[in-house]
Amino acid sequence: GDFRQVLSVVKRGTRAQIVDTSLRMLPLWSLTRLMLLTINLRALNDPLFSDFLLRVGNGTEESIKGSFIRIPDSMTIPSTIRENSIKELIDAIFPSLQDNMHSSYYIISRAILSTKNESVDEINNQMIDKFVEEEKVYYSFDEAEDDCNSLYPAEFLNTLNVSGFLPHKLRLKVGCPIIFLRNIDPSHGLCNGTRLICKGF
Repeated sequence: GDFRQVLSVVKRGTRAQIVDTSLRMLPLWSLTRLMLLTINLRALNDPLFSDFLLRVGNGTEESIKGSFIRIPDSMTIPSTIRENSIKELIDAIFPSLQDNMHSSYYIISRAILSTKNESVDEINNQMIDKFVEEEKVYYSFDEAEDDCNSLYPAEFLNTLNVSGFLPHKLRLKVGCPIIFLRNIDPSHGLCNGTRLICKGF
């Protein structure tokens, strides 16, 4: 796994034994040179955005009611009707989607990120509806282990949407973008965050 995400696994190990297997405890650590990343290369061409990020990170950006900050208008998409906000977001991030639907670069060079599963599901469903190709729906197969009394029927399990788990219902269309959420085959580049395009079922 990625040492930045999860610690090494030591079966039935104590906390000290787990820490002893971490990267910092390896003999190579003394040969490692610490480099501080102080320049945001992604924002190098946009000094206003870069300055805003630095002010937020340093805690010097003016706050509203103590814990809120106002995002500049240049970084927002104006929306007046709540029900249309996701459609307007999709249209802003994927302009002229119908004309560029078959361009691989166009599709994988854009993404909409969200912090909540329900928002992701809503965005995904609206995005999938914009693609005109054949649709395929995949369902998960859920069952509770050691459930002798059938306390957890499949219908209930199918309604759960837990962070880190796949949804019960996965809708795909040919041409739609896919982002991996797991390290499927790192040696072939199929890692968490890899962007792909669905070409068939």
